[in-house]
Amino acid sequence: VLDQPGVFAEIATVLKENGVSMERVIQRGSNNGGGVQVVMTTHEAKEEEIELIIGSIDKSKVVLEPTRVIRIEPNIFGE
Repeated sequence: VLDQPGVFAEIATVLKENGVSMERVIQRGSNNGGGVQVVMTTHEAKEEEIELIIGSIDKSKVVLEPTRVIRIEPNIFGE
């Protein structure tokens, strides 16, 4: 994403509109091209919700590369 004010607010708004909450965010340093890598996990959400969110986020002008998703399965053993 672009390294500028308001980017997280824009992403958070999309999440809120779809009823999904952020759990963690890591932002990697600037690559001198005006962009930074962001790694985000959400609280548990339906796959359909995540697909809608990604579609909206990827249409944003602040996103420089398509979003990549890694599914994290809940721990069924409670550890």
